[in-house]
This record gives sequence, structure tokens and C-alpha cells, in this order.
Amino acid sequence: SLSLSLSLSLSSQAFLDLDGVHADHALELLYDLDIRKEYDTLFHRYEVLQEFEDYRITYALIKFPPGVWNRDIVQANAKRSRDGEHIILYKNAEHPDQPVTSANVRAATIFSGSIIRPQANDSESCTLTVFLQTDVKGWIPARIINYMTGKSPGPWRDSFLAYYRKKYPKSD
Repeated sequence: SLSLSLSLSLSSQAFLDLDGVHADHALELLYDLDIRKEYDTLFHRYEVLQEFEDYRITYALIKFPPGVWNRDIVQANAKRSRDGEHIILYKNAEHPDQPVTSANVRAATIFSGSIIRPQANDSESCTLTVFLQTDVKGWIPARIINYMTGKSPGPWRDSFLAYYRKKYPKSD
């Protein structure tokens, strides 16, 4: 008997200069899921399942076009801050409130995170470094992978900045 398992691991990184965005505000917009849902359209559903003292467990659902199974993911994520710099780390997790079901394909976070640093020449601006390595499990057509990864990080950055400017308008 032959068993065939297809799995695709996606890795990417991005370096985004967020001019006029203070590092503390960038952390808030990235880590607060109620805020993030306002501008980040990648996730159809994104929620905190459980909070602990120094980390939390989250659930996310990503909808794909017809013909491709939707993906969901459960992650442990934690944030740390020191000297005006912030780190958010994500790793794969399980939680009884979101067991694996046949409705979606359960992706797995291999290692992902964000680093937020004030820019050296402008403390009111920051640089966001994003890195991710995810096993999306199963098959996804290359054209859809290219489309979804091609949408990021530019449009995501634009959406982030538009929301930021609405939330923190300049008082010139």
C-alpha cells in the first residue's frame, strides 16, 4: 500500500519601514486582535482562545478561493519588549476549544515572528521585520500561493498605515 502525503512549507520575510509610526503603536496594532481585525484582511476569523501570564493561544481561519481547502491554525504567541524594541513570536500549538476538524486543513507554524525597532534617525518611526515559516499542509496551486504572497507585504503595509493614521491622526 502506498501512502502519499503532500505538504508545502512556506517561508518569507519582509522588512518594512513604517515612517511616522512609533514602535509602541506598531506593537499595539499587531498584537491587539480586536484592532488587527480592523485592517488585516488575510484572516477570516482571528481570536484569542486562552490568555496566560506571559503568552496566549490564538486561532485563525484563512479562507481560500473555491477549489482549495481553507486553512486554520492554532498558535502560541508571546510578546517581549526591551529598550523600545518589541518582539512577537509565534509557534504551533493545540487547544481543546479548536480541535482539528474535517472542515479545514490545519496548518502548522514552524516558526514565525515580528521584530519592531525604532529607526536610528527617527524615534517616531519604526522598522518592522516579519518572518514566517508555515507548513500549509496539503496542496495549494502555485498560482494561488503566488497571488496570496504577492498581495503581501505591500498592500498589508498600506492597510496597516491607513488604519494607523485613522487611529493616531497627526495634530499638525
